[in-house]
Amino acid sequence: MPYVFAHIQLRPGKVERFREMLEAVAPLLANAAGWKLQGSYISSIGRINSAIDVWEVPDANAVETVFEKLGGDPEFQKWVPVVEECIESETLQLMNKLPV
Repeated sequence: MPYVFAHIQLRPGKVERFREMLEAVAPLLANAAGWKLQGSYISSIGRINSAIDVWEVPDANAVETVFEKLGGDPEFQKWVPVVEECIESETLQLMNKLPV
C-alpha cells in the first residue's frame, strides 16, 4: 500500500484552524477516495509551523484522482477557503514502505 507524505508549511497562528479542518476533511477523503490519515505531526523543534500528514492511499493514481472525486462535494468545498487560509505551501511525496 502506498503512502502520501504531505509536508506542509502553515501560516503563523493557523495550527488550531488547520487541525479543525483536517478533522473534518479526513473522513471526506476516506469515504470518497479511500485515503486514510495515519497521522498528523507538527514541529516542536526546527522550522516553526511545519506539519507532516501521513496518508495511506489505495494506489499511485490516488493523488491525481482525489480532487476529481471530491470536486463536486459541497461539504469538501466549504473547507477549501480554510485550506487556503491555513497552508502557505505543501509538497506531496508518494512513498512505498521498504520491506524491513
